[in-house]
Amino acid sequence: MAVIDSFESGFNRWHDEGEVTVPNGWTPDWLQGDGLVRPEFKPETDRVYDGATAAKMCHRFSTWVGVLYRQVPAQLAGPFTMSAYFKAFTTSNPTGALQGRIGVDLHGGPDFRAESVLWSDEWGQWQDERSETDWHQFMVDGIAQASVVTVFLAARVHYAANTSAAFWDKVFIDAGGDVPEPPIPPPSGDPFDWDRYARGLEAFAAALRGG
Repeated sequence: MAVIDSFESGFNRWHDEGEVTVPNGWTPDWLQGDGLVRPEFKPETDRVYDGATAAKMCHRFSTWVGVLYRQVPAQLAGPFTMSAYFKAFTTSNPTGALQGRIGVDLHGGPDFRAESVLWSDEWGQWQDERSETDWHQFMVDGIAQASVVTVFLAARVHYAANTSAAFWDKVFIDAGGDVPEPPIPPPSGDPFDWDRYARGLEAFAAALRGG
């Protein structure tokens, strides 16, 4: 396992943008328009999974989609498993508000909107078993298709709350991760997560292209 970042090496103000202070080596991105606002990006020292500092995305009384991304040299990958820890917190409207996920572009692209990004399942305040103290580990398997891969940390707020905050910590890559297996569809009529099945097909196809 190689830790990519536990956000202990400092933060910087991005392009003099107000309320956008990001971890060194990371780039912020967001969606704006249709009711979405740019989230604030900040260091966090209270809600931390590993070390003394985590990365935070937040905003008040608004809906937003925020992303941090970073390229990782492919020699650290090979087949690999990308992982990160996430916490969701709001001070009102505690259900249905804030979700997170991680993604990996096997071609090293910088756009989280690209179809080439493999995404984990979302997790957050829709999960009944979640509590405000939980840290959730996301994982994505893949095989690099270029000299670098890009990891994306993404969070979104569906319904405006007093304060909505997403916390990220301990992003790491496990080189030599499992090559995705071809997913098996269910017998006809059985309940099934077809979105997850489609992502499994994408991961398997990417593994074949890299072999």
